Amino acid sequence: MRRESLSPTAPEATTAHDRALFRHHFDLRNRTEAQAYGELTYQDLLGKCPGRVIEATALNSVQVAREVKDIEADLGIVFGTDLIKEPVLGVLPELTLNLHLGLSPWYRGSATLFWPFYFLEPQWAGVTVHRLVEAVDGGEVAFQSTPVLQSGMGIHDVGVGAVKSAIPNILQLIEAVDAGKRINLARQRSSGRIFRTKDFRPCHLRLNYDMFGDRMTDAYLAGLLGVSVPNLVSLSCE
Repeated sequence: MRRESLSPTAPEATTAHDRALFRHHFDLRNRTEAQAYGELTYQDLLGKCPGRVIEATALNSVQVAREVKDIEADLGIVFGTDLIKEPVLGVLPELTLNLHLGLSPWYRGSATLFWPFYFLEPQWAGVTVHRLVEAVDGGEVAFQSTPVLQSGMGIHDVGVGAVKSAIPNILQLIEAVDAGKRINLARQRSSGRIFRTKDFRPCHLRLNYDMFGDRMTDAYLAGLLGVSVPNLVSLSCE
C-alpha cells in the first residue's frame, strides 16, 4: 500500500518553534531509518516474489480480495498498512498476523512508538505481533518485543530498535508454521488505549526535544523516570 509522504507538513496554525521541531523530528526519522535499513524499494524486498503497489483507497477493494484469495496462503503477515476491512479481511488466511509498532493493549492505533516518550516511559516502546481482527490492534498476541535501551539512543533509534527486535521471532514463527506447528496466542486482557492520527500535534514534540534534548532514554537509564516495565508475551509454538 502506498503510504503518505515520509516528510509531512505541519498544520497551518503551528507556531514557528513547533514547526521547526516538527520538521526536525521527521527529517531525523528519515535519516535514522535510512541509515538503519538502507534505501530499499519494495522490489528490492520482494525480489522474484509476485507483488504490486496499490493506493490506500484500493486496499479493501473487491479486486484486492480476489487476488489475496487466489494466493491460498498458509500464513498472512501485515505490516504498515491502513486498517484492513471486509471484503479483504474475510479472505485472508486463518492465521494472519499484524506486526504492530506499539505494545498492545497499552499503545494501540497511531504513532504508538512516539506516545511512550510523551508519557515519559521510553521502555514501553516496542512491537506487538497479534492476530489481525476488525478491532484496532485488538487481536490475540503471538509475541511482543522491545529493544535493549542504551545510553545515547534518541526516539528514532528506539523505534528502529523496536522493529529489529521483532525479526528473530518473526523468522522463528514462519519456520514453525512451515513445519506444521501451532502458534499459541494470548488474549489481550484489557482494552488499553487507542491513539488516533489526529491526537498528535507538533507541540507534543516539545517534551522530547526541548526538555530532554532527545535523550529521554538516558534519563530512564539513570533511574529518573521510574522503573515500570511491560510484561511481554513470549513466542510459544507447539
